[in-house]
Amino acid sequence: MILKPKMRQAHQSIGIVYLAWGDEFIFEAEKSRKSTEQLGLPTCLLTIQEASDETLAKTKFSSIYRIDFKHKGLMRKSEIYEHCPFDLNLFLDTDTLVYSKDFRYAFQKTNKFNMSLVTAPRYMQWSFPSMNKIRRDFPNISWEISSYNSGVIFFRKCKEVESIFNLWKELASKYPFVGGDQNLLSLAIEILDFNPYILPVNYNFRGFWQFIQGEIKVWHSRFTFPENYEHYLENFMQQGRPYFYDNKNKSLSIAKEDGLPKRSK
Repeated sequence: MILKPKMRQAHQSIGIVYLAWGDEFIFEAEKSRKSTEQLGLPTCLLTIQEASDETLAKTKFSSIYRIDFKHKGLMRKSEIYEHCPFDLNLFLDTDTLVYSKDFRYAFQKTNKFNMSLVTAPRYMQWSFPSMNKIRRDFPNISWEISSYNSGVIFFRKCKEVESIFNLWKELASKYPFVGGDQNLLSLAIEILDFNPYILPVNYNFRGFWQFIQGEIKVWHSRFTFPENYEHYLENFMQQGRPYFYDNKNKSLSIAKEDGLPKRSK
C-alpha cells in the first residue's frame, strides 16, 4: 500500500528518509530500513513514478512517495528536501546499516546547526579530474574545500538548508556527471559560506581509509560487516585503542601503539 503524506504535527517531527528506484536498490533500502527499527523512528521512501507496486508492497516504510524527479541518477539527492515529510531528517543511502540505538547527539547538533555531515574519506575531491570544468567555472574556490559524504545527511527543514538544496539542484542541472552528487553538495555549502556540524566518522563509516574509535553508528559500505566487531568495541572501551576495517580479510584490526595499522599477514 502506498501511504499518503501525513499531516505535519504541532511538535517537531523526526524521521529517516531514503531515495531508491529499481528493485535491487529498493530492497537494499528495505534492508537498511530494517536496521533502523531500533531507533523507533518513522521512515520514508522517495522513489520514481515507475516503481513496481509489487516491489514496494514487500517493504515496510512508514510512507512511500512517488516523485517526478527532474534529475537522473544520484543527482536526485538534490531534490529530496522538498519531499521530506519530517522537520528533522536523517537521509541514508541504501547501502547503509544502523548499528546503534543512540543518535541523540547527532540530532541535537542538527537542531543547533541545521545540518550535520561527515567528511568523505577522500576529502580533497576538488582535485579530481572530473572536477576540471567546475574548477574553471569557480576559480576562486580553494582546492582545500572540504568534501562531505552525501550518504548520511542530518538536516533540519529551514530556509538556510533549503537554500543549500536549491543551489545543489542548480549545480546538478549544470554539471550532471556520474558520482558528482556529493561534490556538488560540498560546493553549494562552500558557495553559501555555510558551516555544517561535522560528525565523527562513527556516523558514516565507509570501511576504508579510516580508523574508528567507539561504536559504529552507521556502516556505509557493501563490504561484509565484521563478525569480530563486538570484540574490538570492547577492546576500545577498555583500552581506548582505535581500530580499522581490513578489506582483505573482512575483519577489524587494532591499531599498533605507534599508530600504524596492524595488518593481517
